[in-house]
Amino acid sequence: MNVSQQALNTVIHKSLSYEYYGGSSVRPFVSHETEWRNLPFTVVVHVNKGLYHCDLKEKGTVLFPEGASVVIPPNIPHKVGLAEEGILSAAHIHYTIFDHFDLLSLFKIPLMLPEDDAGIVNNSLRELLETQSTFTDRLNIEQIIRSKTAALLLLQTIVGRSSLKETSINFLLKVEKISPVLRYIQENIAENITREQLADISGLSETRFHYVFKEIMEMAPMAYVRNLRLSKGQLLLMTTSQPIQQIALETGFGDIYVFSKIFKKEVGVSPLNYRKNHLKSESYEK
Repeated sequence: MNVSQQALNTVIHKSLSYEYYGGSSVRPFVSHETEWRNLPFTVVVHVNKGLYHCDLKEKGTVLFPEGASVVIPPNIPHKVGLAEEGILSAAHIHYTIFDHFDLLSLFKIPLMLPEDDAGIVNNSLRELLETQSTFTDRLNIEQIIRSKTAALLLLQTIVGRSSLKETSINFLLKVEKISPVLRYIQENIAENITREQLADISGLSETRFHYVFKEIMEMAPMAYVRNLRLSKGQLLLMTTSQPIQQIALETGFGDIYVFSKIFKKEVGVSPLNYRKNHLKSESYEK
């Protein structure tokens, strides 16, 4: 390993984080199927009972029997469901580095983990739900450690069965150079952000910054800002009951009509229907 990769290990170690958005543990479901959805986080499901299926636009329908553990990375259009009554454990979780960058996008991840991992996955999902759902106002460091241990053990299991993409190391070496810009965008997403501001943070001219950023991220700086705002909007629609106008403000769109127009164009449905579809797809408990 060269010096650059050693330094990269240190940066990733310091910036590795996760957000847990909810889940279930050995929860009974009736037969159902969700709408097509494209989620900004990883979905992990363990099939305790029943026949689970996942529809992917590139692979068609994939069936998962009892005992299977399923991993659907962020931003993969899919439908899921049960052909009959069943029991599932699940988690919606997002692993990041550099403040917000999707860690699992660096890997080729199998849709189904080996049977040997079933116990670890199921236990981690249960531990995450138990520890996250019982946080109180009282300081409980042990519970925090239990929750982090479960999240990282789940990540370790997924990464251990995945392979690093050939382009990932070079990409990380490049993206680390613009990490201050990425951090600024993340921390100021609700504010007015201009390409000139981002260029100043990078220390480059505006034209040079645009070229460098697009070469690394494969999109223009302001397109990246828009996509990040949309991802945050998706999360807020799914995980909060905030009015859509408030979400438009918190994601930097400012106006509900601008937010709704861009959201529908990029996501395929209006913010209101996106929220309804998600709530519907998660409401099959008996």
